[in-house]
Amino acid sequence: MRTFQRSLVLSAVLALLLIAPTAASALTQTDLDTSYGGTGTVTPALPAVDDKFPVAVQSDGKLVGAYVTTGGAPMAYRLNLDGSLDGSFGTGGKVDLAVLGATGLSIQRVLVAGDGSIYVVGDGSVAGFSRVAIWALTTAGAPRLGFNATGSRLLPVVAASNNNIGDAVLTASGEVAVAADAAPGADTVISLRVVTTTGTVTTDIQKGFAGYDAVPTSIMLLPDGRFVVAASLEGTTDLLSGLMVFSAAGVFDASFGGGGVALFGPPIPLYSVAFKAFNLNGGIGALGMVGYAASAGILTTTGYPIPEIGSNGVSRILPPGASFAFSVDGGAVGSGKFVAVGIVAGVSSLSPYLVRYNPDASADTSFTPGGVTYLPVPAGSSPQFALQPDGKYVIAVRKPDDALSFVRIWGDAPAPQPATVAFSASVKSRQKASKAKRFAGTTGGTGISKVELAIQKVDSKLLKKSKKCTYVKSKSAKLKNYKAVSGKCAPGIWLTANGTGTWSVKLSKALKPGKYVLSARSTGVLGLSSVATKSITLTK
Repeated sequence: MRTFQRSLVLSAVLALLLIAPTAASALTQTDLDTSYGGTGTVTPALPAVDDKFPVAVQSDGKLVGAYVTTGGAPMAYRLNLDGSLDGSFGTGGKVDLAVLGATGLSIQRVLVAGDGSIYVVGDGSVAGFSRVAIWALTTAGAPRLGFNATGSRLLPVVAASNNNIGDAVLTASGEVAVAADAAPGADTVISLRVVTTTGTVTTDIQKGFAGYDAVPTSIMLLPDGRFVVAASLEGTTDLLSGLMVFSAAGVFDASFGGGGVALFGPPIPLYSVAFKAFNLNGGIGALGMVGYAASAGILTTTGYPIPEIGSNGVSRILPPGASFAFSVDGGAVGSGKFVAVGIVAGVSSLSPYLVRYNPDASADTSFTPGGVTYLPVPAGSSPQFALQPDGKYVIAVRKPDDALSFVRIWGDAPAPQPATVAFSASVKSRQKASKAKRFAGTTGGTGISKVELAIQKVDSKLLKKSKKCTYVKSKSAKLKNYKAVSGKCAPGIWLTANGTGTWSVKLSKALKPGKYVLSARSTGVLGLSSVATKSITLTK
């Protein structure tokens, strides 16, 4: 009978000891990545943004961006994987680009080459004319002196006209292809130039369309080396959104679309804005605006619309609940799917959003029920999208106070599994106290940062008389009594284990004979996992 009573008392004490946290729930694709700045959102110590703020991602996942500050200073910066400024880039993560002597600078594109070189492309005014500007940096942020001796250059003007940058892209050999505009005659034309890694202009052509001013907005590279330039063709009564194709040598491809230009939709009176083009599953994807509605289009590489995509290859892609959408950016994210980011009205005041679409431009309901997620940052201007190598989405947002913030969500990154922890077979339920000096086990899941062990001595008499709990204080195996919290002995002293995937805690002295409860816990990217517990009895 006494044995049965003692068992009841011991069971009650163990029930008080084994207080385990709840396991974390699985992540979804739109969840904030809390390893980024601790919350999923960071606002680095960068100067206020004046205008555009393009971003690019290096092969190691670090984000490189550039813009002109409200004080008129062009600068580049780089962020680490956790969203902090990268101190190995320039000075404190920032690089001053004010070396060209131009005024009124604007930055349009940041490019990262395969050798780690970074190119920043924009334009600025010199002697009354706007000229294309290119800065070349090393991976450390220093001027790459092999590029035009100084690491930067201004391209010569085309005729006596302004040359405003539309966009730039890197070729397979690391050259910079620039699409700008020029006005050598009555109409503004597309100026396509290719600049070598030493800063020399090779390809240099102009293409115009009678009765229209051609204003480029983006340039992309097809797998066969051809350039696709997206442009708005501004007539006296209409404005068209179109794509044109040039060969790798810069020759206009008149076979594309049957005449060299593929138009998105019928002519629209003065509200259409040219599309941004991107590679999409063997075709040409495009994002842009028709009036004040975000739209997407998909064409074949020969310039003809894919018939299942809306009207003439264009589909209106307003996020659910939005009355208008502005400032669309985005691109392909794999499996023929693509995302658009921008600002919407009608959900809340100018909400930044990210919406993902299937290859047929329908909302991807596997992403969210409506395919859209709204970002937890107030928007002041067009968000910019970047896809990291692991499949995470980073969105740069200019806030109303002109500060630049970044949001990272999981996107298509493999969802990490909750951290788990277990004891190895060497930790026996009954063993001699003289051998109880090392406790070990294993963990599961991803991104586990640490493992800890709590050792509690079961002393039913002490708990009953004085409401005290006995813990192993340190790896010297010293015991110390602590007051129970609400009559419970939850683990109170945690010893840091060695290792993570396989872990161990080695005491400098063996434990004394008695009954103990071991509690092991692992901490990972999802926070604290459920705690593994094991009861042991140590004999003389």
